[in-house]
This record gives sequence, structure tokens and C-alpha cells, in this order.
Amino acid sequence: MNNAYQLNGVEIFSTGTHNGDKYTGDDLDAMVEAFNSLDFKPPLKSGHAKDDPGHPALGWVTNLRRLGDKLVADFADMPKLVYDYIRDKRFNTVSSEIYWNLKRGSNTFSRALKAVALLGAEIPAVAGLRPLHELFNAADANAEVKQGATAILTYEVSTIMNDEEIKKLNEDLAVAKKAAADQTAKAEAAEKAAKESADKIAALEAVVKAGGTVDATLRNLRDAENEAKLKTLAANLEAAERTAKAEREARTALEASAEDQKSRIAKLEESQRVAKLGEIAAKCRIPALRPFVQQFVDLATRQADAKVYAADGVSQIPAMAAVEAFVKFSNDNAAKLFTVVSNHTTDNGGTGDVQGDVDAKARKYAAEHNVGYEKAMDAVFAADPLLKAEYVRSFQSNVG
Repeated sequence: MNNAYQLNGVEIFSTGTHNGDKYTGDDLDAMVEAFNSLDFKPPLKSGHAKDDPGHPALGWVTNLRRLGDKLVADFADMPKLVYDYIRDKRFNTVSSEIYWNLKRGSNTFSRALKAVALLGAEIPAVAGLRPLHELFNAADANAEVKQGATAILTYEVSTIMNDEEIKKLNEDLAVAKKAAADQTAKAEAAEKAAKESADKIAALEAVVKAGGTVDATLRNLRDAENEAKLKTLAANLEAAERTAKAEREARTALEASAEDQKSRIAKLEESQRVAKLGEIAAKCRIPALRPFVQQFVDLATRQADAKVYAADGVSQIPAMAAVEAFVKFSNDNAAKLFTVVSNHTTDNGGTGDVQGDVDAKARKYAAEHNVGYEKAMDAVFAADPLLKAEYVRSFQSNVG
């Protein structure tokens, strides 16, 4: 397909003062919120061309998020010519066009992304954005994975949380869950105490009201003892109301604290899930397949009971079980799979069979140094980064 090319993790804007306008992190967040709410997606265009009716888009922004002080986007549906122009540095920078106070229907958006211009000879107004051609450099694979990009790049184990960090994460999660349970118990106790106070107030009010029906008689008799009883009842009523107010305030504070604990648990659980992505991906012996495994795990863990169809196309199995089966199959057949791929694919951007070259060098290194095939591949890539980059790009071309 000519319009099936995509590019992920593109830095398109940042905080700072550009063309006399100041942009803060809140402005970037507002642009992300508008992107997710509006009924259109920003197009890609060649330079800041005039918006003539019927002018074709060069692609579309399909995802937008803020990473620190940068606004990062994914490009999709680009023609091959545009994709090649970016790889060849003909389009190497971008410039974002932004609406201010955009009115759309009944809503008004303070900031919204209008379009992204691909720049060739022009100088962008925003400095410090990553050049587009670097997205094709395999050396930047780790940065792409951290930004959540889906580009097919080699995953490095150095980005994975170590055992101590994962252990600390689990300990923090356990503490947070216990604190939340304690807060819930205290809130329930406060609710019970508040109800008891309300019942007591109702009873006291009934007694005071009943005393009022005989108040005239009591006062006529100037019965000091009964007057003292009424004063005591009134004092008890006032004290009970103060206690009930304090209990209601305590309950409100406990409920707010419980919500904070829930938020903290959600963040810790998400950190634990992200750590699991890298942990499982690292188990795959074929480096080029690790980004796929990581994305599969990401999808499989976003929903607690995610399931997929089994090989028979009828029954369903847990999504994580399918991922684990895929990793096991890949590891059990690592050498065979790599050989099949290298014998049936060629590098579209190189001068020869790069995957076959890597396979031959890895086998030679394994024989000369008496190591496994996986370690031999890692050694070949470490010795020749350019070969590694060509290998990743060729594998991406064949699976994209």
C-alpha cells in the first residue's frame, strides 16, 4: 500500500516563547486534551502552505501526548515518497500550527493543534526538536521505547527495571493498599459514629420537645430541679451536635485521603505493569522480536481479563498466555526462525542480504568463541553498529 507508512515518537512542539507567544506545560496539556476531544485529526502538510480548498494531506497525526516539556506525535498514512523524503533528510524538521481559543460546536478550546508542517529548506520557529531522520537511527531505539513509540527498533535490556527496583515497587504497592484499607475502615467507623450521633440528637430533640409541652406548668411551679434537667438536656444536645459536626469533618477528610490512596495505587500498578512489559520482552532471545513482544504485553495487560482466540479460531485463551506461548516458541526455534527470515528477505535500503550477512557472522562468531547464537548476535551488533541499524531497518521493512 502506498499510503501505509507511519512514523512514531515525533517531537513537534515544546514549551517556551515562539514567535512572541509563550507556551507552558499547561498549554501542551490543553492541546492534548483538545486532540482527544475534537472531531478532526490534524493533517501533515508541505511547509506552511496556504489552506487552499482541496489541497491534499501528506498524512495525519494519529496520537498526541506530552513528554516533559515536549509535545510528541505519531504520523500515519504517509505516501512512500514523503516517508522516503523524511528518511533522506529532504523533510527533516517540523513546525506546528496552533489554534488559539478555538470554538467548535458548544465547546471552546484554549489551545488546539491545527496541522503539522513538514519543513525542508525553512527554519522552524521552535528550536531543540529532534530531527526527523534520527527516528530511523537504531541507536535511538531505547528513547523510542521509553516514549511509548511503536517503531520497530531493537529493545535494549538496560531500560528494564532490575529486581531490586521491582521488589521496591511491589513493597510500595502493598503499603499503599494497606493504607487504603485502613482509611476505608476508618471512614466506615466515622459513618457509623455519625449515624449514632444523629440518632442521639433526634432522641434528645424529642425529649426537649416533650418537655416543652409541660414547660408552662414546670415554670409556674418554679421547679428548679426540672429546669436544671431541661438545661442539661439542651447542653447535651449542643455537645452532641458539635460531636456530630467533628465526626462529619473527619469522615470527609478520611474519604479524601482514601481517594488519594486509590490514585497512588493506580499509579503504582501502572508502573508495575510497565515494568512487566520490559521484563517479559527481555526473555525473548531474538532481539528484533522484543519490541513486538513488548507491544503484545502492553495490549494484554491493559485489561485484567483480556482474551484472544486460540489456534483453532473458536476457543479463547488469556492474552498473556498467548504472549508467553509466542516467546517460548520464538526461543525454542530462534536459530531456525532467523535462518528462514534471512533466506527469504532482502534489505530494501542496502546493497545486499543484510539479514543473511548477520546470520553468517553470528554463526561464525558462535563457532569461534564457543557461545550461544543469541550472544553471538549481540557481539556482532556491538562490533558493527551500522550493520545493526541496517538489520533493524530491513526487519522493519519486511514486517511493516
